[in-house]
Amino acid sequence: MVACTNLCANPQKEKDAAADEKGPQPQGAVLVMGCDGVWDVLSDEEAASIARREQDAVMAAVRVRDHAYYEKSADDISALVVKFF
Repeated sequence: MVACTNLCANPQKEKDAAADEKGPQPQGAVLVMGCDGVWDVLSDEEAASIARREQDAVMAAVRVRDHAYYEKSADDISALVVKFF
């Protein structure tokens, strides 16, 4: 089981916090976690698409990070990718 949640200290942003709990993931699924620097310039679909192109999870995270950088993210950029085989 995979659970992802976002907790915000800012009450204004708290309404945007979401939790999503899902059962077993299909083969080839990816979980992309990132900080504001990623999500300010990439959609969920874009980040997942970038991550799926790489076999290795480390390289997938590097590609997501680099893509956010080239999209001129003005924030710190961190990305973590989990690949389901």
